[in-house]
Amino acid sequence: MTDPHDGSWTEGTAADLVADAHSLGVEQVSVRMVGDWVTDGLLANPQFRKSTRHGSDERAFTPEQRWLFTELLKARQRSPLKRVPQRVLVRPVLYLWLLDDTVVPTEQVRRAWSTYARATGLHTAPGRRRAAEQLVEQFAHPTATHKQRRTALLLIEAGEKSRRPDWAKLASVLTQLASPWIVPSSRGIERSLGPAQLPATATQIVALWFATHQVTRRLLTEEVDEKALEEARSVFRPSWADYQVQRSAMATGAGELGYLFESPVSAEGQVKETVGAFVGELAGVLGLIGKAAGAAAVGQLPGVV
Repeated sequence: MTDPHDGSWTEGTAADLVADAHSLGVEQVSVRMVGDWVTDGLLANPQFRKSTRHGSDERAFTPEQRWLFTELLKARQRSPLKRVPQRVLVRPVLYLWLLDDTVVPTEQVRRAWSTYARATGLHTAPGRRRAAEQLVEQFAHPTATHKQRRTALLLIEAGEKSRRPDWAKLASVLTQLASPWIVPSSRGIERSLGPAQLPATATQIVALWFATHQVTRRLLTEEVDEKALEEARSVFRPSWADYQVQRSAMATGAGELGYLFESPVSAEGQVKETVGAFVGELAGVLGLIGKAAGAAAVGQLPGVV
């Protein structure tokens, strides 16, 4: 990746960006497509320019945005996919905003987060089945029955497909799956899941999912303002950096669950992981995790908070 601040980049109009694309051998680019990228948050709004007393010049993108446009085009060309969806292209934009203040402005990233949220949780039927099977495997106690496993599998798949999980039922079913000895409607001792450093009950984990789901819906409708996004970013940067230092030791200490702390090998995987982690941080800054976790602690099911 080149440097947007090396002095070789200048501001440019939408037509200039199209010319940049053609110079890269990308022909199917138009001024209208550039406008669509602005709408989806892949690019910031071009800036107003006035060079005469009685008129103004065509709006122009900053040098950094012109650089960003070409880098996204290069990433799209490298992809093995014949058609790269916007939800894939938007991740590097969000990643840049998370780690750097000079390329992606926050007013742009509100639209980018909306594009990201629009596709969050979208899977094909086989993908939904695989995800559900993995979750059931993680939650299921060795003594859980086939019926309990099957019920959880179908409920998770249905929630993935509709993108509107039945949170109360999900918490109940997964609690029974993880702790089959609990009598329904009673306050038995739940089994802790996850590594020893981060133990959690099924109800607490579902509460976290619920909070993340809530913040994703707010991102979709751009309800999270710029101040909240920047506050969450200021918290996320040091905490994420600290996690990178500690994750190797955490993986070793987690034993057979050490894979939960392994760092992605590919750059794309690292971008995806970082962006996803910020959503959880934002849910915490907005108070959604605390509210859901507090309700779970007294036995109130997610979806009723």
